[in-house]
Amino acid sequence: MTLTGSGGCQGSGTSFDGNGGLLTVATAPGGGGASSSRPLEVDRNGTVHWHGNTSTVITHHSWWVHVDGFPAKSGGSANNSHSTHASGVEHVGNYLPSWLGLTGTFYVNGQISGTGGKCAGA
Repeated sequence: MTLTGSGGCQGSGTSFDGNGGLLTVATAPGGGGASSSRPLEVDRNGTVHWHGNTSTVITHHSWWVHVDGFPAKSGGSANNSHSTHASGVEHVGNYLPSWLGLTGTFYVNGQISGTGGKCAGA
């Protein structure tokens, strides 16, 4: 996992299998990031707990996440609270449904940009 941008970007992802067992942790910057040789393993029935923060406030932002070049999720916010962090839990099956029958390694990247900065990661 690499992060670049003008907002002092940091991020992490922790994946769990469908029974709640820990699979993989990736953090950036500072090592421990995911890569093609050390991917963030996910379970179709599991979850990914994520956290991101910036050293500057980014307001009136938009963000997106792509999986292998396909849009997976996007959004935005005025960020009137001037928060510098966000976190959440994503259910992998929402992005890789079982009826697709896909397995393998997928490239995931995303970006947030707005007034005050921009961060991109993969």
